[in-house]
Amino acid sequence: MVRTRRSHAGRPAAREREAAADRRVVAVLVGVQLTAALGFHAAMAHVVAHLRFDLGLLAGTIGLVLGVRLVVQYGLYLPVGALTDLIGPAPAGLLACVLRAAGFALLGAAEGVAGLLVSAVLLGAGGALFHPANRSLLAGVAPVTRSRAFAAYTVTGQLAAVAGPPIGLLLTAGALGGLLSPPAPAGSDEPVGSGELIGLGGGLPGAAGPEGGFGVLAGVAAVAWIAAAVLFALLHRLQVPATGTPVPGTPVPGTPVPGTPVPGTPVSGTPVSGTPVSGTPVSGRGAIRRAVTRRGAVRLRSRAAQAAGGVAGGVAAVLRDRAFVRFSLVTAPSTLLVTQPVTVVPLRGIGEEHTTLYLCAAALVAAAVQPLVAARRRAERRWAIPAGLLCSAAGYALLIPSTGSAGADVGGLAAAAVCGGLAVGLLEPSIFQRTVRHAPPGRSGAYFGVINFVSGMVAFAGGLAVGRLFDAGPAGATAALAALASLAALSAGWTARGPGT
Repeated sequence: MVRTRRSHAGRPAAREREAAADRRVVAVLVGVQLTAALGFHAAMAHVVAHLRFDLGLLAGTIGLVLGVRLVVQYGLYLPVGALTDLIGPAPAGLLACVLRAAGFALLGAAEGVAGLLVSAVLLGAGGALFHPANRSLLAGVAPVTRSRAFAAYTVTGQLAAVAGPPIGLLLTAGALGGLLSPPAPAGSDEPVGSGELIGLGGGLPGAAGPEGGFGVLAGVAAVAWIAAAVLFALLHRLQVPATGTPVPGTPVPGTPVPGTPVPGTPVSGTPVSGTPVSGTPVSGRGAIRRAVTRRGAVRLRSRAAQAAGGVAGGVAAVLRDRAFVRFSLVTAPSTLLVTQPVTVVPLRGIGEEHTTLYLCAAALVAAAVQPLVAARRRAERRWAIPAGLLCSAAGYALLIPSTGSAGADVGGLAAAAVCGGLAVGLLEPSIFQRTVRHAPPGRSGAYFGVINFVSGMVAFAGGLAVGRLFDAGPAGATAALAALASLAALSAGWTARGPGT
C-alpha cells in the first residue's frame, strides 16, 4: 500500500514539473515577441519615408525593395517550416533573430539599391523562420495552457504594433509629420504591404528626418532582435538539458537501470545507479517516462523525421493530409483580409489622423478580445473562424460609404475598426489552434509553413489587385472594398459548412 501511494504521488509532481516548464517557455516567448515586435514595428513604420526622402528613391524602386522582402518571406515559408522541425524550433528562432538583426543593420547603413535588396532578403528569410519557430514552441505547450499562452503572445504583438511607431519617431527625432505615419498592422505575422503601399504614393516628409536618424532607429531595431536571439538561446538551454533529451519510456542516456521493471511497477525508494541528480529516487521506467517533457518527445520525433526524408519529406507529409490542405485553401484569404486595412484605409482618403486612429483602435480591440477567445478554449470552437471572417466582411462593408475627406464619418470608421479588430482577434488564435490540432508531434513547423505559404501567396496577389483597383479611381476603390467584403463572406460560408475544417 505504501509503494502504491508513492507511485501515484509521482504523477502530480511530474505534471507540476511539466506545467512549470510550460510557464517558463511561454514567459520567454512573450519576451521574444515584445522585443522583436517593438523593433520591427518601430522601424517598418518609418522605412518608406527613409527610402523616399533620405535616399531619394523612386516609388517603383521602393516597391521593389519592399516587395522582395514579402516574396522571400512568403516563398520560404514552405521549406522553412519543415526545416524548423528538423533543427528544432529554438535554434530556428535564434537563427531567425540573427538574420533579422543583420537585415535591419544593413537597412540602416545601405545607401544603394544593392544593399537595400540584400537587407530585404535577410529580413524576409528571418521572418520565414521566426513565425513557424514561435508557433511550434507554442504548439508544444499543454492543451490546457496553450490557449492562454497564445493569447498572451498575441496581445504582446498587438500592443507592440501600437507602441512601436511612436518609439521609432522618437528615435529618428523626426518632424511632427512623422506622428502621422500609420503603424504596421497588428498581429504576430508581418502584413502584406504594411505601410508600404502608402509610401508608394508619396510618404510623409520629415518622418525619418534628413539627418539620417533612421540609421539610429535601424540600429536599435537590430539590437532588439539580438536581444530576442539571446532569449531564444536561453529557451534552448531550458529545453535541452546537458545530459540530452531522454526518449519517453527509455532510460536517460548514461543511466543504467538494472532489472528494467515493467512500466508502472512500484519500486522501493532506493536511488537508481547513475541517477544524474544526487539523492533523487526514481521508480523505474514509468517514473522516467513521466519525468520527460512533451517538448523533449517532439524534439526527438523531429530528428526521426530528419532521417525519414528531410525538408522535402516534411512538406510532402503535410500535402498528403488532405483535410489540412483543404483547411489551408478555404482559410487562405484570411491573411489578405486582416492585413489589407493598412492599405485601403489610408488610400480611401479619410486623412492621416483618422487612419492612425483606425489602426490603433483595431489593434487594441484585437488585444482586448484575446482573453475572451482563450477562455474555455473558444478559439477551438467551429464557429470561431466563420465569425472572424464575417467581422472582416462587416468591416470592409462599413468602409464603402466613406466620404474620402478629412471629415469622414468617425462613427462608421470606429465601427469598422472594431470589426477589423474582432476579425484579427478571432482568426489568429483559431487558425493557430486548428493547425495544431491537425499537426502530429514533430510536424508543427511544416504545417505552419504550408498554411503560411498558401495564405501569404494569396495575400500578396490580392494586395496587388487591390492596389490596381484603387489606382482606377473612386469607383475602383469601392469595387475593391466590395470585393474584399464579398470574399470574407464567402470564406465564412466555406469554413462553416466544409468538413475537415
